[in-house]
Amino acid sequence: MQLENNSLFKSRFSTSEFSRNLITVFTGSTIAALIPILIMPIITRIYTVNDIGVYGTFVSIVTIIASVVTLRYELAILLPKTKFGANIVTNLALNTTVIVSIFCLLSACIYALVFHYPLLDIQNPAIFILLSFIAIVLTAFYQVFTYLYNRQALFRHTSKNKVLQNLAMGFAQISLFGLSQSWSLLIGHIIGLVVTNILLMKYALKSKFWAYSIKTSHQFFAAYRYKNFALMDVPSVIFSTSASHIPNILFAAYFSPAVAGYYFLTQKILQAPITLVSKSVLEVFKEKAAKDYRTLGNAKSIFIKTFKLLLLISIPSTVFLFFSIEYLVKIIFGSKWLESALYAQILLPSLALRFISNPLSFMLYIGQKQPWNLMIMLVQFIGIICSFLYFKNEISVVYAISSSLCLTYFIHILCAYKIAIGKT
Repeated sequence: MQLENNSLFKSRFSTSEFSRNLITVFTGSTIAALIPILIMPIITRIYTVNDIGVYGTFVSIVTIIASVVTLRYELAILLPKTKFGANIVTNLALNTTVIVSIFCLLSACIYALVFHYPLLDIQNPAIFILLSFIAIVLTAFYQVFTYLYNRQALFRHTSKNKVLQNLAMGFAQISLFGLSQSWSLLIGHIIGLVVTNILLMKYALKSKFWAYSIKTSHQFFAAYRYKNFALMDVPSVIFSTSASHIPNILFAAYFSPAVAGYYFLTQKILQAPITLVSKSVLEVFKEKAAKDYRTLGNAKSIFIKTFKLLLLISIPSTVFLFFSIEYLVKIIFGSKWLESALYAQILLPSLALRFISNPLSFMLYIGQKQPWNLMIMLVQFIGIICSFLYFKNEISVVYAISSSLCLTYFIHILCAYKIAIGKT
């Protein structure tokens, strides 16, 4: 009886701890997400459309490249059983970032010299490339330290630093406006990254759960031990990133820039809350799921609990948005954007499944089933490309994209569940 009571207490404590961590991450993420939204009306008034366009290109390039320069080794930080092992993987990810980023910088310079910047209408491309290189390294470092902090369950620190990052970024972008309109947004973005990386590194060193090293003996072994993250996940990230960005390009190419604009706004207004909530759940889920998988051999309990939570949130939210999105778009953005409301209604089922899939699909990394993820992302990419090749009007393409996304997100959830119960 006493043993049963102890087990019940531990279960309740674990649930309470999960809930507290989830609330901490969600609160920090909400505040951090609100800062750019509140600042954006100022940014759009003091900067020109061209300035913001260059900044958008910069952010897209940095986001895409930063997601792969670590060779995805940061995902393996949660897997070692010892602090020493986690420290080795952390340093492997950091050192890999620097090496691959330098390679990307040299490649960009060669490309610029040969092709004379045909894709970018920028006054000084050399500065753009240099600032992009700096931001890529800093963004990748931030990703690595976020996983290291998650392993330590330091969710309060990561949430606070994300808020400080966006505050520093926004303040810098506004205050630097008078210096150089062309580069102030980019420099402000980098300042925010510098602030948060310094704070994360300082606390990690002070708390002694990380120490930097360039010694390669253990890192070579770790690179081989977790080679599937580099071999399988890097291509899948490239496919998934392309799947996220290529519709905007293809809508403009196959139909018109206006259609691309409607689709882009739809992504912005719907993906922001989805990303905010699901990422908050992911930050807590991956730490608990990885821990259970290491110690118990399965993560079935936390998987089912998280699935129910996400389902409970997604169903009423999707129904509400389906019937209110037209009114919301008209009030917030104006009548001329009503086409986006139609796109949103078509995409809502896929976005609801994405909301559920995003956190739970991390089980593919915990179970080191990167080949599965690669195949799913490849199917998603091919599905989106075929949507444009087969259908001849934009509404049909949006329906096809939504169907393709629904299929792949559903497969993601099924595969994640199979892994979660795999060692039971």
